[in-house]
Amino acid sequence: MEERGSGGWYLFAGVLVPAFVAALGGAALAHGWQTEARAFAACEPTSFGDCLSLGFPLLVVGVIAAVAAVWLAQRVLGTARPELGTLAGLAATIGALLLWEAGHPRWTPPSSDLAALLAGVGFAVGVAVVAVPLPRVLRAASVVALAVPFAVYPVLSRETRRADLADRLGQVGLPLLVSQAKGFQVGSAAADPRRRFLTVTVTRPVDPRTDSTSGERSVSILVVPVPAGFAPPARCGPARTDLPAPEGGPAAPAGPPCRPVGPDHWVRTEADDEVHLLRRGDALVLVDSGWRASDEDVAVVAGSLTELTPRRLAELVH
Repeated sequence: MEERGSGGWYLFAGVLVPAFVAALGGAALAHGWQTEARAFAACEPTSFGDCLSLGFPLLVVGVIAAVAAVWLAQRVLGTARPELGTLAGLAATIGALLLWEAGHPRWTPPSSDLAALLAGVGFAVGVAVVAVPLPRVLRAASVVALAVPFAVYPVLSRETRRADLADRLGQVGLPLLVSQAKGFQVGSAAADPRRRFLTVTVTRPVDPRTDSTSGERSVSILVVPVPAGFAPPARCGPARTDLPAPEGGPAAPAGPPCRPVGPDHWVRTEADDEVHLLRRGDALVLVDSGWRASDEDVAVVAGSLTELTPRRLAELVH
């Protein structure tokens, strides 16, 4: 098709119409994303796959269809280089979405109005960068600017997730314990201030020269309020697999007895693995094998617990 895009009104329409089409597509896709996210959050699965649906695959098809519609609009209007304009618009829109998502600790669908704005402005900028006659230096600078959100997103997102985790760790009201034994490092941490529990996983890499198995060893550290009736060695609280107890559910049944190995430190056997129990004020700490960790690994971690600040623990995780 003949390109008419260098004239004033044709050029204006060649940018505005694709942007309008993109805005409509963005609003529709955001509405679909919100619907699927709400359905997934409300789903209570009873078996694997219960919460899976065709919604998210259809959203991918919708994105392709919206991008194709933007390209078609440029072709009909005779906008110069519609393929490059579509790619530039898509890059600008994704970059804007990434900057917005960087301010949220988890992927969150934008509102339909915001999605329409991001898509409309993004494709208007992308199409204009390609179709509007610009000096070579300015066009190159525009292309570099389109790449900036992709470069800064990992840094901004990591800082947001770190701040969110530090906030939840500070609200949980339990000692934030990790192991600083040689060879161990913090792998992950999760806290639920409402249910009052903290889970930290520490890992130890495996040296292939001395260990034929692959991967790494992990030890789990669970911190909960001291259970009612806790009176070791006879009553040592629920088993590790029954903690934390389901919210609003019945109290977890009592676990096996334990034996003392030190001040406020006990050990019991659950499923052939040793679980260490330590009391820290009003908190009970349970240390057990997470993945391929030996009883010696668990004992080392239990004997080297160190309390950290919320910010420091969040920094070690992220």
